[in-house]
Amino acid sequence: MSELGHSVLVEGPSGAGKSTVGRSALLHEGSGVVFAARGDDELASYDEFRGRPGYFLRGFDDPEFQPLLGLRTATGLKEAIHGLREVVRVVTAEPGKYKVLVGDTLSGFAQLGLNAACAKHGVDGPPEGKDSPSFWTDVRLIMESFMTPMRSLKGLGVHIIGTTHVGEKEMKETALAAPGITSKLMHTPLISGAFRDILPGYFDLVVHAGVNGAGKLLASGWNDPGNPRHYVLSEPDPKRLTKSRLGPLSATGRLPNEWAYIKAALDAARARRREAFDSRA
Repeated sequence: MSELGHSVLVEGPSGAGKSTVGRSALLHEGSGVVFAARGDDELASYDEFRGRPGYFLRGFDDPEFQPLLGLRTATGLKEAIHGLREVVRVVTAEPGKYKVLVGDTLSGFAQLGLNAACAKHGVDGPPEGKDSPSFWTDVRLIMESFMTPMRSLKGLGVHIIGTTHVGEKEMKETALAAPGITSKLMHTPLISGAFRDILPGYFDLVVHAGVNGAGKLLASGWNDPGNPRHYVLSEPDPKRLTKSRLGPLSATGRLPNEWAYIKAALDAARARRREAFDSRA
């Protein structure tokens, strides 16, 4: 039986270092797949891996979905779902062929899912009134079909890294979600509909990417681990909810936004959980 892969969702604005987590994972693990929404725009962040053995990059978009021009064909997400299923087939046949899957950005794929629902319902945008519940249910089901193969890959030992842009949403039950947090405006995935709240549940770890103006980079261009310029927040703050199914990852709640440090923290937390279980067994 394969060791489970780790699954990490990295939230944050453009330029905060979300894609760096994916790039560092591909480099550290030595193989992997990148699925990018909006075609080659997001793939530009992974250009150094193009054509290299052990890596597979593919972008997805809906060039024929432009309602203002009368174009309402949306196939990008369907192609991505088929692509993910093919990766599952390949890894099942060749365990270890790909060690990482990066989805960049999941908020972009959610927009492709919204396009697919619009095309199915024959509308230019989300409807109001009696048709609205059916439409948003379809959006959720479409996106769940996209996320399901990722769960299969995690079970096959592949590390899953998803990125998403964020927006602000008023949270009425913040105190229940994270004790000590009182702000009503919270950073959440920049996704329309109920799937915004469902997405974090697909991941064992949810972190927020940030920039420390006083931090440092090494001569190599990577972070100084003692004082990183770019970091991921693994503990909640007044505007950002986080999650770790394995428990605390660092004493400060921050880690460099590089996979070697994140994975080491996850492996150590997993080992602590197992040791604690063994001691009680």
